[in-house]
Amino acid sequence: MRQRINMNNLRNTPSYRFLATPYSSKAACSVALMAMLIMIGVSATHAELAALKPQGTQFLDNAGQPVRLWGVNLCALYPTHEQSTQIAKDLAERGVNVVRPHHMLRRSRDWVSDEQITSLVDHVTTTRKFNSKALDRFDFLHAQLREQGIYSMFAGRWSRSYLPADVDIIKTDDADAQAWSAAMQELNQRHWRKAIDARKLLPMIDDRVAALDVEFIKNLLTHVNPYTGKRYADDAQVVSVEMINEASSEYTLICGNDLPTYWQDQLVKKWDAFAQAQGLATGGDLYRPQSNEHKAVRARFFDQLDRVYMKRMTEAVREVGYGGAVTLSNLWRGEMALKRHDDLASYIEDHMYADPRVVANMKDLFYTKSQSALIDKPFIIGEFNQAEGHKNIAEQSNYRTMLMLASAAYGSLHDWSGFVWFSWTHGDRSIDQAGHAINPDRQSHLGNMMRDTMMQDHLRTAGMIFRRGLVKTSRKPITLYVEEPYWAADYHGVVRPKVSPQHGWQNIHGIRKVFAKAPDDQSSLPWFTEQPASPLVSDTGEIVKNLATRQLKLIAPQAEGFSGWLSTDQDVIINHLSIEAMDGFATIMIVAADDKPIATSRKLIISRTAIDPSGDELTELKLTLQGLTPKTSPGSWQVTVTRPDASAQNAEDTNHVQPSGNQPGIVTLPGTGWHECEIEWK
Repeated sequence: MRQRINMNNLRNTPSYRFLATPYSSKAACSVALMAMLIMIGVSATHAELAALKPQGTQFLDNAGQPVRLWGVNLCALYPTHEQSTQIAKDLAERGVNVVRPHHMLRRSRDWVSDEQITSLVDHVTTTRKFNSKALDRFDFLHAQLREQGIYSMFAGRWSRSYLPADVDIIKTDDADAQAWSAAMQELNQRHWRKAIDARKLLPMIDDRVAALDVEFIKNLLTHVNPYTGKRYADDAQVVSVEMINEASSEYTLICGNDLPTYWQDQLVKKWDAFAQAQGLATGGDLYRPQSNEHKAVRARFFDQLDRVYMKRMTEAVREVGYGGAVTLSNLWRGEMALKRHDDLASYIEDHMYADPRVVANMKDLFYTKSQSALIDKPFIIGEFNQAEGHKNIAEQSNYRTMLMLASAAYGSLHDWSGFVWFSWTHGDRSIDQAGHAINPDRQSHLGNMMRDTMMQDHLRTAGMIFRRGLVKTSRKPITLYVEEPYWAADYHGVVRPKVSPQHGWQNIHGIRKVFAKAPDDQSSLPWFTEQPASPLVSDTGEIVKNLATRQLKLIAPQAEGFSGWLSTDQDVIINHLSIEAMDGFATIMIVAADDKPIATSRKLIISRTAIDPSGDELTELKLTLQGLTPKTSPGSWQVTVTRPDASAQNAEDTNHVQPSGNQPGIVTLPGTGWHECEIEWK
């Protein structure tokens, strides 16, 4: 008879203490744990997650069905067990099905309150041992997330730095070891802005750093989570492994970054050897190539550095049995980087901090990010939110909820695979002891969305639209053909795509790239020669972006949405949703919760927020639903306010709403007191 493990008792066994020892968790540990469980007659209980495999443009489950990812970043987060349970529950209730741990090896304590935790690894003498307390919390959090059906995107670096004593990963002579350690000390003394990209370049240049990266990812993936009984390498919860965040040798060096002399000399030596092998008499100045031939050879050199590292890291994770998706890095770094990922990566990830006012002009974030999507690979926005910077936040925050509707709608049109919002929290500074947000409010908190209740108002409804595929993918997608050469010689050449359609077409068609010879007529196609007129209607007819009214509308059988500016001149009528005339800005989404068209659905979920012209939040917003004809009678519509939660509900605003006798099928929702509600026909 199976029973649930008492982990407190299990931790007192010699076998558990061995397994929990930092970096002792090799493949043998999995066998040891399983043997121990059999010996004591129990088995770990855990939720089963479908293994997701990248195929075509999506991740598919065991039944071959696409699973879209809708999640949040968790930055340097090592919550207590009590906090973990609440965090996992809160994320699941908001429709999250993936997390992206980030900055987990960042050595600073400024985000983490527990003085015993610096990061997932210790930074006392070396960085080669797990911090046992951090690892325990990491494991427990992942077990709780797993119970809620939430996947995780792992990484090999997680903002890791290195220490001089890490030199022993590879044994050489004393002089070389001392020189390496001194160089690492020099790098660590640089300002972080000068050190960050240089540090990402190191494993492409230095065998020791590459070996440290291999050691860490192997030890992480072979570690057995004692709360699930699974090695991470074998656990379907780990949906992907990214090697280095936002990295590219080409970008790093074109931007003028250099290394301490010990590594800079290695870099130049490698460059000279590569250049001569490519037929150049000398490599010349790595940073200032004088001819196109030198520029092209240099680009191939940068590309080779990254390819060798990617192959090495991929081999490492495959050696320990991890069969999930892998990618080298993320964020647009040019056509050469994208081609490299086309050849070596399982999926493409990009990052975007954008102006949420998608309806402001023809160019929007979906235009910018479509340059990264390939025709045969899943595409994820792994960090996503409004634009950073004090000025942008001041100007854009009132309209940030438009990102929720726009991402669900256009992400579906473009057949993207996931959005991961940045960030649910940075460390534990916004979390109370029970795992709830400290001082939640209606303000923008770019790095701590758990405090931003306005964005959370729409997290579940937008996630349902996107995850369930309630918006059709493009019927006539555009393919952009990109031909060689792919290299660039300067910063602007790297960040500028080689093939660019006119702005606005991204709101009409899905757009993806392929590296192949272009058709003879590519440059004469309408999206290269003409700018479409507003309103911009998707080729599915379900999404309308109107620049004149500054309104975004979604009209689909099981979902409707509005985000934009309202006026006192007229009501806004979509299909089933009607918004009474007013001045201000609003975002509203309605989703059928029972997989039926809105017209016949017996349960609907509605989210709403509104801002007046002065920037203050409106407490009253009158919404009417019409054309509702549930298939059973008699009955009545009953309203349950879900945001804010029950403790904050106003009883007067949650009375049952009865359809008017003279206007059957019409429901007028309470004007105040709620931001998300469920209406159900009973």
